[in-house]
Amino acid sequence: RAVTPSGAISRTEALRLAGVRDATPERLKRDYAGDLENILAKALRKDPVERYPTVTALANDLEHYLRHEPVSARPDAWTYRAGKFLRRNRGAAAAALLVSAALIGAAVVTAMQAREARRQRDAAVYQSSRADAQVEFQNLLLSSVGEEPLSMRQLLDRGRGLLEQQYGDDPALLVTLLLQLADQYGDLTDTRVRAELLARAESLAMAGHGDERLAEIRCAQASNLTSQGSYLEARRLLNQTDSLVRSTRDPE
Repeated sequence: RAVTPSGAISRTEALRLAGVRDATPERLKRDYAGDLENILAKALRKDPVERYPTVTALANDLEHYLRHEPVSARPDAWTYRAGKFLRRNRGAAAAALLVSAALIGAAVVTAMQAREARRQRDAAVYQSSRADAQVEFQNLLLSSVGEEPLSMRQLLDRGRGLLEQQYGDDPALLVTLLLQLADQYGDLTDTRVRAELLARAESLAMAGHGDERLAEIRCAQASNLTSQGSYLEARRLLNQTDSLVRSTRDPE
């Protein structure tokens, strides 16, 4: 009667009846929903075959309800049994949930640390390979020089021919060496060749080979444009490069 929503009794009477059980009509409605409704419905079936066969069977279902165990009046679904199990073992379930959350958190932190360690390892390997390649290229360049003295221009021109031949199969390192060679041509104030080398480095970077150096390449191109007197074009290029510089990890 206390939980009947049909208005069969007044609100005042519903509150009084619920108060006997130290509750409100709304709380009783929540508590009685589910198992108790099904027990009552089974006990009141029109067909006697569908009712509880004995008073003991009804009492057993009521005792199961009070112990938060599955009742025979409800369909035997695994979700229903699982819910009852969790209701009976709230403390253990809460502890298991906390442990699971801690384990998941630890796994996430470990994965993030491993990923960062791999990134740092790869960066260290790349920097080592980059330095080795620069030394190797310089040695290769010097070894190709005969007894005839060469000017810096001739030495650099010879280096241009060796770059693609020697490092064409490693585009990321090739980008580094192209930048280095472009700077040396800049020292000779040869802006045309420097522009060609930077354009080649840019195309490799945009193809995904050393793309983290794209901002550096664009800045070098802007510097080269300034040397050529193309100030407005250099400014436009720098404006376009600004977002790249902000997004580059540890920009030089």
